[in-house]
Amino acid sequence: MAKPTIFWLGATGYVGSEALLILNDYLPRPHSHHIVALVRNVTPHRESALTRLYSDIEIVEGTADDVETIQKTSERADVVINTCDSLHPPSVKAILAGLTTRAEVNAGAPAPIYVHVSGVSIISDRCNGDFVEEPTEWTDNNLDVHAKCVGAYVKSGKRLSHIAEASMRSEHPICTFVLNPALIYGIGAGIQFTTFWVRDWIERSKAAGYSGTFGEGANALSHIHVHDVVTALLIVLRAALDGKVQGGKDSNYFVGVSGTEQRAWAKVIGDCLYNKGLIKEAGCRPWPEAVTGPKDSLWWWAYAGNQIVRPDRLYALGWEPTETKKQGPIDSLPEAMEIALQMK
Repeated sequence: MAKPTIFWLGATGYVGSEALLILNDYLPRPHSHHIVALVRNVTPHRESALTRLYSDIEIVEGTADDVETIQKTSERADVVINTCDSLHPPSVKAILAGLTTRAEVNAGAPAPIYVHVSGVSIISDRCNGDFVEEPTEWTDNNLDVHAKCVGAYVKSGKRLSHIAEASMRSEHPICTFVLNPALIYGIGAGIQFTTFWVRDWIERSKAAGYSGTFGEGANALSHIHVHDVVTALLIVLRAALDGKVQGGKDSNYFVGVSGTEQRAWAKVIGDCLYNKGLIKEAGCRPWPEAVTGPKDSLWWWAYAGNQIVRPDRLYALGWEPTETKKQGPIDSLPEAMEIALQMK
């Protein structure tokens, strides 16, 4: 009998490659699933890097824009995991279409599973970096993205609602889950070692000549180590494979703890870059919109709002943020910056 297939988008990325590295620890049996990975710009080096992470892997060349490839590959998958671009409607639509066909052709079989990795900016309060004395702490228990999603991530929230609705329909349902990680940090052990926002902050700082903030930077964001994001993803996947969770209206899982001020990490980045002679000032101060972009843009939602979450659904599955407890984002930043700067 052929192995069940997992179609993976973003397998070479920061979260995806880390997940492949420990996937066998969470499957029903080691190597019990065949992986099909969507990879852009395939090279022998990238192929060998993926094979080192998980041996039973097949590579399909393409990007998130190759919707026909995504839909056709999803049609033959028992599970789709999307750690690629969370804000890319065409690829999500193609995945859902492919899995719907899969469910229709295999009527009577267990519903296919879709795990989508997004973010927590759907609950950003859009304070634009201003101080808020008692920011809202959000729990994912009874979270209804239809009702509670706020702000410009309303668009993202509607997309997440669309994913959830695929679980709740009466005909050809898909077992869907959305993980909503907070600010991800830490040194990855897969193919991509550093998180995007550190690399992004470095580039903005070098362009401006100093490390800055979006607004005053007084807002706080929950944070989570990349390894703990991966264990959350795989615990949800294992629970779905075991039939212990069903998705649908309960599809969203927050992944984050505590909170870190935006300007706290901006200062560390500024001091590090200044000590290396890469910028003209230590510390941080607010960037102009020429650096940040307009206040209604994606980045203000991602960086400049309070985003405090409590992952109660994950705790109920036995998950613990073990690596986050060992080292927070501020302590990990100098090493992450060293690695990010070496990659240039």
